[in-house]
Amino acid sequence: MERRSRALLWAGLVLGAGLLALLWWVLPRGGSRPEAGATSATDASRVEGSSAGPGRAQASTSGARPERPVPLSRPTDVLVSTSWGSGAGQLARSTPEEGNPEGPMSFSVGPQGTLLVLDQVNGRIARYDRNGQPLAPIPVSQTLPHELAVAPDGSLVVMDRLADRSVAIFDPQGKLVGDLPLKGKNLPEPGLATGLFVDETGIYVERGHGPLVRVGDLGGRSDPAQPLLDGRPTPEGKSLLSAAMIDAGAGRFWVRSVDRVSGQMHFMKELRLPVPLRYLMYLDADRSGRIYVGAAVGREPAPGEPLLDEGVQVLCLSPEGEVRGSAMLPPNQLPDETFRELTVTEDGTILYLHRTEAGAELRRYRCS
Repeated sequence: MERRSRALLWAGLVLGAGLLALLWWVLPRGGSRPEAGATSATDASRVEGSSAGPGRAQASTSGARPERPVPLSRPTDVLVSTSWGSGAGQLARSTPEEGNPEGPMSFSVGPQGTLLVLDQVNGRIARYDRNGQPLAPIPVSQTLPHELAVAPDGSLVVMDRLADRSVAIFDPQGKLVGDLPLKGKNLPEPGLATGLFVDETGIYVERGHGPLVRVGDLGGRSDPAQPLLDGRPTPEGKSLLSAAMIDAGAGRFWVRSVDRVSGQMHFMKELRLPVPLRYLMYLDADRSGRIYVGAAVGREPAPGEPLLDEGVQVLCLSPEGEVRGSAMLPPNQLPDETFRELTVTEDGTILYLHRTEAGAELRRYRCS
Protein backbone atom coordinates (compact mmCIF):
# COMPACT_ATOMS: atom_id res chain seq x y z
CA MET A 1 0.00 0.00 0.00
CA GLU A 2 2.79 2.38 0.91
CA ARG A 3 4.63 1.46 -2.33
CA ARG A 4 1.49 2.16 -4.38
CA SER A 5 1.01 5.57 -2.76
CA ARG A 6 4.62 6.48 -3.43
CA ALA A 7 4.23 5.53 -7.13
CA LEU A 8 1.09 7.64 -7.45
CA LEU A 9 2.90 10.58 -5.85
CA TRP A 10 5.81 10.37 -8.33
CA ALA A 11 3.39 10.09 -11.25
CA GLY A 12 1.60 13.24 -10.11
CA LEU A 13 4.86 15.13 -9.79
CA VAL A 14 5.96 14.13 -13.27
CA LEU A 15 2.55 15.05 -14.75
CA GLY A 16 2.61 18.45 -13.01
CA ALA A 17 6.10 19.22 -14.27
CA GLY A 18 5.02 18.38 -17.81
CA LEU A 19 2.00 20.67 -17.58
CA LEU A 20 4.19 23.52 -16.29
CA ALA A 21 6.64 23.01 -19.16
CA LEU A 22 3.80 23.04 -21.68
CA LEU A 23 2.34 26.24 -20.21
CA TRP A 24 5.79 27.89 -20.24
CA TRP A 25 6.16 27.17 -23.96
CA VAL A 26 2.71 28.21 -25.24
CA LEU A 27 1.97 31.28 -23.07
CA PRO A 28 3.53 34.76 -23.73
CA ARG A 29 6.73 35.48 -21.81
CA GLY A 30 7.03 39.31 -22.01
CA GLY A 31 7.91 39.60 -25.74
CA SER A 32 7.64 38.06 -29.19
CA ARG A 33 10.28 36.19 -31.17
CA PRO A 34 11.50 38.04 -34.28
CA GLU A 35 11.17 36.26 -37.57
CA ALA A 36 14.36 35.02 -39.19
CA GLY A 37 16.10 37.73 -41.20
CA ALA A 38 14.04 40.61 -39.81
CA THR A 39 15.77 43.97 -39.38
CA SER A 40 14.84 47.03 -37.38
CA ALA A 41 13.60 50.06 -39.34
CA THR A 42 15.67 53.23 -39.52
CA ASP A 43 14.53 56.79 -40.19
CA ALA A 44 15.54 57.40 -43.80
CA SER A 45 13.95 60.85 -43.90
CA ARG A 46 17.00 62.40 -42.24
CA VAL A 47 20.28 63.44 -43.79
CA GLU A 48 23.02 62.51 -41.37
CA GLY A 49 26.44 64.04 -40.92
CA SER A 50 29.44 63.26 -38.74
CA SER A 51 33.01 64.35 -38.42
CA ALA A 52 34.26 60.86 -39.30
CA GLY A 53 36.87 60.79 -42.05
CA PRO A 54 36.53 58.59 -45.13
CA GLY A 55 38.61 55.83 -43.57
CA ARG A 56 36.39 55.45 -40.50
CA ALA A 57 34.01 52.53 -40.85
CA GLN A 58 30.32 52.82 -40.03
CA ALA A 59 27.59 50.20 -40.17
CA SER A 60 25.71 50.20 -43.46
CA THR A 61 21.95 50.62 -43.08
CA SER A 62 21.01 50.62 -46.76
CA GLY A 63 19.11 47.34 -46.41
CA ALA A 64 16.94 48.83 -43.65
CA ARG A 65 15.69 51.85 -45.58
CA PRO A 66 11.88 52.05 -45.73
CA GLU A 67 10.41 51.69 -49.21
CA ARG A 68 8.57 55.03 -49.25
CA PRO A 69 9.00 57.74 -51.89
CA VAL A 70 11.25 60.70 -51.15
CA PRO A 71 9.19 63.87 -51.80
CA LEU A 72 10.37 66.20 -54.55
CA SER A 73 10.99 69.85 -53.75
CA ARG A 74 8.86 72.45 -55.50
CA PRO A 75 10.73 74.94 -57.67
CA THR A 76 10.27 78.55 -56.64
CA ASP A 77 9.77 79.37 -60.33
CA VAL A 78 10.80 78.49 -63.89
CA LEU A 79 13.15 81.05 -65.42
CA VAL A 80 13.32 79.61 -68.95
CA SER A 81 10.98 77.20 -70.72
CA THR A 82 11.86 76.34 -74.30
CA SER A 83 11.19 73.69 -76.92
CA TRP A 84 13.86 71.87 -78.93
CA GLY A 85 14.96 73.58 -82.12
CA SER A 86 17.26 76.15 -83.67
CA GLY A 87 15.14 79.26 -83.43
CA ALA A 88 15.62 82.28 -81.22
CA GLY A 89 15.71 81.23 -77.59
CA GLN A 90 15.46 77.51 -78.42
CA LEU A 91 17.91 74.77 -77.47
CA ALA A 92 18.70 71.75 -79.64
CA ARG A 93 18.99 67.98 -79.30
CA SER A 94 20.59 65.45 -81.61
CA THR A 95 19.44 61.82 -81.55
CA PRO A 96 21.46 59.96 -84.21
CA GLU A 97 20.69 56.34 -85.00
CA GLU A 98 24.32 55.54 -84.28
CA GLY A 99 26.15 57.43 -81.58
CA ASN A 100 25.29 59.15 -78.33
CA PRO A 101 22.32 61.53 -78.21
CA GLU A 102 23.39 65.07 -77.36
CA GLY A 103 21.75 68.17 -76.00
CA PRO A 104 22.75 71.22 -73.96
CA MET A 105 26.08 70.29 -72.40
CA SER A 106 26.49 72.87 -69.64
CA PHE A 107 25.18 76.14 -68.28
CA SER A 108 26.24 78.94 -65.97
CA VAL A 109 25.27 82.37 -64.69
CA GLY A 110 26.96 85.57 -65.82
CA PRO A 111 27.03 89.14 -64.49
CA GLN A 112 23.64 90.71 -63.71
CA GLY A 113 22.13 87.24 -63.59
CA THR A 114 22.47 86.47 -67.30
CA LEU A 115 21.73 82.78 -67.96
CA LEU A 116 24.15 81.06 -70.33
CA VAL A 117 23.54 77.60 -71.83
CA LEU A 118 26.13 75.75 -73.91
CA ASP A 119 23.87 74.81 -76.84
CA GLN A 120 26.36 72.43 -78.46
CA VAL A 121 24.12 71.08 -81.23
CA ASN A 122 23.42 74.62 -82.46
CA GLY A 123 27.10 75.60 -82.05
CA ARG A 124 26.38 78.53 -79.77
CA ILE A 125 26.02 79.84 -76.25
CA ALA A 126 22.32 80.58 -75.77
CA ARG A 127 21.77 83.62 -73.56
CA TYR A 128 18.78 84.77 -71.50
CA ASP A 129 18.39 87.76 -69.23
CA ARG A 130 17.65 87.31 -65.52
CA ASN A 131 13.90 87.17 -66.33
CA GLY A 132 14.36 84.41 -68.92
CA GLN A 133 13.96 86.55 -72.04
CA PRO A 134 16.20 85.45 -74.98
CA LEU A 135 19.27 87.54 -75.82
CA ALA A 136 21.49 87.33 -78.90
CA PRO A 137 23.49 84.06 -78.78
CA ILE A 138 27.29 83.86 -78.98
CA PRO A 139 28.74 81.50 -81.63
CA VAL A 140 31.34 79.05 -80.31
CA SER A 141 34.55 78.35 -82.20
CA GLN A 142 35.14 74.72 -81.22
CA THR A 143 34.02 71.47 -82.79
CA LEU A 144 32.71 69.61 -79.72
CA PRO A 145 32.37 72.04 -76.81
CA HIS A 146 31.66 70.23 -73.54
CA GLU A 147 31.90 72.68 -70.66
CA LEU A 148 31.26 76.36 -69.99
CA ALA A 149 32.51 78.59 -67.18
CA VAL A 150 32.13 82.32 -66.49
CA ALA A 151 34.99 84.43 -65.12
CA PRO A 152 34.42 87.11 -62.47
CA ASP A 153 34.80 89.83 -65.13
CA GLY A 154 32.15 88.22 -67.37
CA SER A 155 34.56 86.52 -69.78
CA LEU A 156 33.38 83.15 -71.09
CA VAL A 157 35.55 80.04 -71.16
CA VAL A 158 34.57 76.97 -73.21
CA MET A 159 36.32 73.58 -73.18
CA ASP A 160 36.51 71.02 -76.01
CA ARG A 161 38.30 68.00 -74.55
CA LEU A 162 37.88 65.54 -77.45
CA ALA A 163 38.09 67.26 -80.86
CA ASP A 164 40.00 70.56 -80.60
CA ARG A 165 41.35 69.58 -77.14
CA SER A 166 41.54 73.21 -76.10
CA VAL A 167 39.97 75.96 -74.01
CA ALA A 168 38.54 78.96 -75.90
CA ILE A 169 38.33 82.35 -74.18
CA PHE A 170 35.71 84.99 -75.12
CA ASP A 171 35.44 88.49 -73.72
CA PRO A 172 32.12 89.56 -72.13
CA GLN A 173 30.85 90.73 -75.55
CA GLY A 174 31.56 87.33 -77.14
CA LYS A 175 34.74 88.19 -79.04
CA LEU A 176 37.29 85.36 -79.21
CA VAL A 177 40.40 86.27 -77.18
CA GLY A 178 42.43 83.09 -77.62
CA ASP A 179 42.75 79.33 -77.28
CA LEU A 180 44.71 77.37 -74.69
CA PRO A 181 45.88 73.80 -75.37
CA LEU A 182 44.73 71.25 -72.82
CA LYS A 183 47.49 68.69 -73.32
CA GLY A 184 50.57 69.27 -71.21
CA LYS A 185 52.74 68.21 -68.30
CA ASN A 186 49.93 67.38 -65.86
CA LEU A 187 47.19 66.65 -68.40
CA PRO A 188 48.78 64.25 -70.91
CA GLU A 189 45.35 62.99 -72.02
CA PRO A 190 42.77 65.81 -72.49
CA GLY A 191 39.95 63.28 -72.61
CA LEU A 192 40.40 62.88 -68.84
CA ALA A 193 39.14 66.43 -68.24
CA THR A 194 36.00 66.32 -66.06
CA GLY A 195 35.39 69.98 -65.25
CA LEU A 196 36.29 73.59 -65.98
CA PHE A 197 36.86 76.36 -63.41
CA VAL A 198 38.02 79.94 -63.69
CA ASP A 199 38.84 82.73 -61.23
CA GLU A 200 41.15 85.74 -60.97
CA THR A 201 44.21 83.47 -60.76
CA GLY A 202 43.64 81.53 -63.98
CA ILE A 203 41.79 78.82 -65.87
CA TYR A 204 41.74 75.34 -64.36
CA VAL A 205 40.70 71.96 -65.74
CA GLU A 206 39.72 69.12 -63.42
CA ARG A 207 41.58 65.88 -64.15
CA GLY A 208 39.63 62.67 -63.64
CA HIS A 209 37.41 64.05 -60.83
CA GLY A 210 40.60 64.76 -58.89
CA PRO A 211 43.09 67.64 -58.83
CA LEU A 212 42.76 70.77 -60.93
CA VAL A 213 45.35 71.67 -63.56
CA ARG A 214 46.08 75.33 -64.37
CA VAL A 215 46.21 75.60 -68.18
CA GLY A 216 46.58 79.38 -68.52
CA ASP A 217 45.00 82.77 -67.86
CA LEU A 218 42.17 84.89 -69.25
CA GLY A 219 44.59 86.79 -71.46
CA GLY A 220 45.15 83.65 -73.54
CA ARG A 221 48.62 82.86 -72.13
CA SER A 222 49.27 79.15 -71.71
CA ASP A 223 50.92 77.78 -68.54
CA PRO A 224 53.47 75.10 -69.53
CA ALA A 225 54.14 74.21 -65.87
CA GLN A 226 50.47 73.24 -65.37
CA PRO A 227 50.57 73.51 -61.54
CA LEU A 228 47.97 71.57 -59.56
CA LEU A 229 45.25 72.65 -57.13
CA ASP A 230 44.06 70.20 -54.46
CA GLY A 231 40.34 70.77 -55.03
CA ARG A 232 37.80 73.13 -56.59
CA PRO A 233 38.25 76.83 -55.74
CA THR A 234 35.42 78.56 -53.91
CA PRO A 235 34.12 81.90 -55.21
CA GLU A 236 35.56 83.92 -52.32
CA GLY A 237 38.99 82.45 -53.18
CA LYS A 238 39.90 81.14 -49.73
CA SER A 239 39.18 77.41 -49.89
CA LEU A 240 39.47 74.31 -52.07
CA LEU A 241 36.69 71.72 -52.04
CA SER A 242 36.73 68.00 -52.83
CA ALA A 243 34.37 65.06 -52.33
CA ALA A 244 34.18 61.32 -53.01
CA MET A 245 31.88 58.39 -52.37
CA ILE A 246 32.49 55.94 -49.53
CA ASP A 247 29.57 53.49 -49.81
CA ALA A 248 27.16 54.17 -52.67
CA GLY A 249 24.53 51.69 -51.45
CA ALA A 250 24.42 53.31 -48.03
CA GLY A 251 24.41 56.84 -49.49
CA ARG A 252 27.70 57.67 -47.77
CA PHE A 253 30.30 60.13 -49.04
CA TRP A 254 32.78 62.66 -47.68
CA VAL A 255 33.38 66.35 -48.29
CA ARG A 256 36.63 68.16 -47.55
CA SER A 257 37.64 71.82 -47.41
CA VAL A 258 41.26 72.99 -47.20
CA ASP A 259 42.81 76.44 -47.00
CA ARG A 260 43.95 77.48 -50.46
CA VAL A 261 47.09 79.27 -49.27
CA SER A 262 48.38 77.10 -46.42
CA GLY A 263 46.90 73.75 -47.41
CA GLN A 264 45.61 73.29 -43.85
CA MET A 265 42.37 71.34 -43.60
CA HIS A 266 39.28 73.28 -42.52
CA PHE A 267 37.22 70.11 -42.15
CA MET A 268 36.60 66.65 -43.53
CA LYS A 269 33.13 65.26 -42.87
CA GLU A 270 31.25 62.13 -43.76
CA LEU A 271 27.66 62.66 -44.91
CA ARG A 272 24.82 60.25 -45.59
CA LEU A 273 21.88 60.58 -47.96
CA PRO A 274 18.51 58.87 -47.40
CA VAL A 275 18.68 57.18 -50.85
CA PRO A 276 21.58 55.16 -52.37
CA LEU A 277 24.08 57.16 -54.40
CA ARG A 278 24.54 56.70 -58.13
CA TYR A 279 27.21 59.37 -58.56
CA LEU A 280 28.23 62.80 -57.27
CA MET A 281 27.47 65.47 -59.86
CA TYR A 282 28.06 68.88 -58.27
CA LEU A 283 30.27 70.54 -55.66
CA ASP A 284 30.63 74.29 -55.22
CA ALA A 285 30.03 77.19 -52.84
CA ASP A 286 28.34 80.57 -52.93
CA ARG A 287 29.95 83.92 -52.18
CA SER A 288 29.23 83.63 -48.43
CA GLY A 289 31.08 80.29 -48.20
CA ARG A 290 28.05 77.98 -47.98
CA ILE A 291 28.73 74.68 -49.72
CA TYR A 292 26.42 72.76 -52.06
CA VAL A 293 26.71 69.08 -53.00
CA GLY A 294 24.55 67.50 -55.70
CA ALA A 295 24.18 63.75 -56.21
CA ALA A 296 22.19 61.53 -58.55
CA VAL A 297 20.33 59.05 -56.33
CA GLY A 298 18.01 56.09 -56.77
CA ARG A 299 17.11 52.76 -55.22
CA GLU A 300 17.14 49.65 -57.44
CA PRO A 301 14.45 47.24 -56.12
CA ALA A 302 15.81 44.37 -58.22
CA PRO A 303 18.37 44.07 -61.04
CA GLY A 304 16.95 45.53 -64.25
CA GLU A 305 13.88 47.09 -62.63
CA PRO A 306 13.18 50.87 -62.75
CA LEU A 307 14.76 52.89 -59.98
CA LEU A 308 12.72 54.05 -57.01
CA ASP A 309 13.19 57.46 -55.38
CA GLU A 310 15.25 58.54 -58.40
CA GLY A 311 16.27 62.17 -58.44
CA VAL A 312 18.97 64.74 -57.76
CA GLN A 313 19.60 65.30 -54.06
CA VAL A 314 21.21 68.62 -53.13
CA LEU A 315 22.71 69.18 -49.68
CA CYS A 316 23.32 72.71 -48.41
CA LEU A 317 26.18 72.92 -45.91
CA SER A 318 27.51 75.66 -43.69
CA PRO A 319 31.09 76.85 -44.32
CA GLU A 320 32.07 74.40 -41.56
CA GLY A 321 30.41 71.46 -43.34
CA GLU A 322 27.26 71.15 -41.21
CA VAL A 323 24.04 70.23 -43.03
CA ARG A 324 21.71 73.23 -43.08
CA GLY A 325 19.10 72.06 -45.59
CA SER A 326 18.41 69.98 -48.67
CA ALA A 327 16.37 69.83 -51.87
CA MET A 328 15.22 66.85 -53.95
CA LEU A 329 15.02 67.62 -57.68
CA PRO A 330 13.41 65.46 -60.39
CA PRO A 331 15.75 63.27 -62.44
CA ASN A 332 16.81 64.05 -65.97
CA GLN A 333 15.81 60.83 -67.70
CA LEU A 334 16.86 61.67 -71.25
CA PRO A 335 19.94 59.70 -72.34
CA ASP A 336 21.68 62.84 -73.63
CA GLU A 337 25.31 63.34 -72.70
CA THR A 338 25.79 66.36 -70.42
CA PHE A 339 28.55 67.94 -68.36
CA ARG A 340 26.77 70.33 -66.02
CA GLU A 341 23.03 70.50 -65.30
CA LEU A 342 23.17 72.13 -61.87
CA THR A 343 24.68 75.35 -60.57
CA VAL A 344 24.33 77.75 -57.64
CA THR A 345 24.28 81.55 -57.82
CA GLU A 346 26.24 83.85 -55.52
CA ASP A 347 23.26 84.25 -53.19
CA GLY A 348 22.70 80.49 -52.83
CA THR A 349 19.89 79.99 -55.37
CA ILE A 350 19.97 76.53 -56.96
CA LEU A 351 19.48 76.51 -60.74
CA TYR A 352 18.65 73.25 -62.49
CA LEU A 353 18.44 72.49 -66.21
CA HIS A 354 15.61 69.95 -66.42
CA ARG A 355 15.14 68.25 -69.79
CA THR A 356 12.24 66.23 -71.20
CA GLU A 357 11.17 65.07 -74.65
CA ALA A 358 9.14 68.28 -74.99
CA GLY A 359 11.97 70.70 -74.21
CA ALA A 360 14.10 72.19 -71.44
CA GLU A 361 13.39 74.28 -68.36
CA LEU A 362 15.71 76.29 -66.17
CA ARG A 363 14.18 75.92 -62.73
CA ARG A 364 15.03 77.76 -59.53
CA TYR A 365 15.10 76.04 -56.12
CA ARG A 366 16.02 76.86 -52.53
CA CYS A 367 17.24 74.53 -49.80
CA SER A 368 14.72 73.88 -47.02
